Amino acid sequence: MNELNTEEYIKDIVSGLCQFPDEVVVEKTTDDKGTLLTIDCASQDRGIVIGKGGATISSLRQIMHIIGYNVRERISVKLAFDNYAPRETE
Repeated sequence: MNELNTEEYIKDIVSGLCQFPDEVVVEKTTDDKGTLLTIDCASQDRGIVIGKGGATISSLRQIMHIIGYNVRERISVKLAFDNYAPRETE
């Protein structure tokens, strides 16, 4: 069975959302805690990647969590934006 290239998979999804798909960069790092995929894109596309109320990035994280579950690997998704932090719910 071919191993899934999670880095390319999420890059394809995010590139499809963005107005400047050539500027999408996904870095993959692996350690004892699992795999971390860090997404960066053009500043004009950051709002699209985050989505209203963080819905888009949350969905991307859910997709990667399900894929990780199927391949028995913990996969986390992080945004490389300088000042992005999810809002705290009250």
